[in-house]
Amino acid sequence: MKKLNLVIMILVVLGIFAGLILCKSSLWKRVTHRTPTQSFTIAKAWWPIWDTFQIGVRRREEVKQSFKTTFLQKENYVPALNEFQIGKADAATLTIYEVILAASKGISLKIVLLLDYTTGSDGVVAKKTIQSLQELKGKRIGVEKGTIAHFTLIKMLEKAGLDQAEVKLINLNLEALQQSFLHEEVDAVATYEPYMSNLVQQGDGHVIFSSREIPRAICDVLFVKDEIVRDHPGVIDHWIEAWNDVLNFKESDPEGYLSNLNRLNGTPISSIKESFKGIFFTNLAENRVAFGTPDSPGYLMESLKEMESFMLENGVIQKRVLHQGLIDSDGIHRFFKRK
Repeated sequence: MKKLNLVIMILVVLGIFAGLILCKSSLWKRVTHRTPTQSFTIAKAWWPIWDTFQIGVRRREEVKQSFKTTFLQKENYVPALNEFQIGKADAATLTIYEVILAASKGISLKIVLLLDYTTGSDGVVAKKTIQSLQELKGKRIGVEKGTIAHFTLIKMLEKAGLDQAEVKLINLNLEALQQSFLHEEVDAVATYEPYMSNLVQQGDGHVIFSSREIPRAICDVLFVKDEIVRDHPGVIDHWIEAWNDVLNFKESDPEGYLSNLNRLNGTPISSIKESFKGIFFTNLAENRVAFGTPDSPGYLMESLKEMESFMLENGVIQKRVLHQGLIDSDGIHRFFKRK
């Protein structure tokens, strides 16, 4: 009897041991066969829309962990673009100006998402003594040449019927522009928010022209290296879905959205609300219109052509880039097929 009990105990122990081995083997298979998280990097500067996109991606990746996106945060667009150009980032959230600049240097890229276009956050601030655009003739206008601000200035002069030679353009960097206006060394400056509002408040100025008068001309986009679009369409879909999700979050919980934005960039909520007055958020329905199709391009194509012409005329780039090759609407069309 004792021998029988001993045999039974040994069999039980062996059974338990075998069960543990099988369980461990099954668990190991589940772990080793789980789809690994794919990692990507996006370069960006501080801008409410680009920050909004970052919030959307972070929120989505807290739930869906197939992708991990790292954001390389820079103070302005110059170092952000540089991170993309030297290969430290797979994508970037900047303007179509930077898209054309990078493409002119031989970098293969695609625009996959339109985030916004400005409707007043870029413009020209003039002294209050100057009441009409025509009164700018012969005046000193500060601008950082070859930038988006310069583009806005050119559009203003076109509307006024003035040539660049009919005003005194003074080429200054951003900080010097502000100081020159405050010290009355220039009569007007081309700049963007929040500097426009600061000059209106502190420099006895007023906005005499803004991007409200040239809608869809200054666009902020997500652009991506060609190989990412080709080899990893899933992450493009992921980023597009994140943009759709965060716009829904913005509408359904505006206070929660603003709190997230405040925590990310430290800008007071009152200032964030003020900045939104000059920005048009482009949802995915608007993206479908903006991208169009290869056979029938949308307005984004025209915006690229107009910006490129400005950059050529002012020596920022030396040759044209392939417009249609810069736009990839597949991700947007895939989104609507899934709905």
